Amino acid sequence: MKTLSRIKMFAVFFSLVGISFASCNISDDNNIEPNKPVKVGDVIGDYSGKAFTQQGRWINEQNTIFKVNDSIIVFDNLPVKEIVYSVIKDARKTEEILNKMEKVKYNLAYTSVVDEQGTALILTFAPKELKFTIPVEDKNKVVVANIVTKYKGVYISNRYDMLRFEWLIDKITVDGKAEENLEQIKYYFPSSVKRSTIKK
Repeated sequence: MKTLSRIKMFAVFFSLVGISFASCNISDDNNIEPNKPVKVGDVIGDYSGKAFTQQGRWINEQNTIFKVNDSIIVFDNLPVKEIVYSVIKDARKTEEILNKMEKVKYNLAYTSVVDEQGTALILTFAPKELKFTIPVEDKNKVVVANIVTKYKGVYISNRYDMLRFEWLIDKITVDGKAEENLEQIKYYFPSSVKRSTIKK
């Protein structure tokens, strides 16, 4: 029941975002389109938007782009600042390491179904662990972050085609050893906009 309420809340949120986007464009007319019917596969495409990462009271924001294929959300450059800081526990050294690192890639598997109203796609995720290396004192340490998804994602088509989803990191290991007293890290993508459709 809570999941259903949350999905409805997301749909309302998307509608309001669509209205605010439209109101900012003077050249647009005043007719706001309601959520359009969607079908499985409509979510496929290239997206851009804001990615927020939160750990405790600290929230970071950055622009992000990703692709959605027929069963996977593909990140070629996932932000990992909070993960690295949780390992290093020093802000300056964390920045130095991030500057040396290669881009971190991550694939998030999903399945989707159309909701009862036919105006939203509901995405169920099957996350795998995130694994990458960090250079520490001339050595590469293997970092593995456990990802969990408590809520489903939502895709709607309005004035814009938008996708919303989130996940949590609740465990991190370094070279097989668990980091103690880890404060959970939340990733959320509140209103990523589809910029183009990927041709099959």
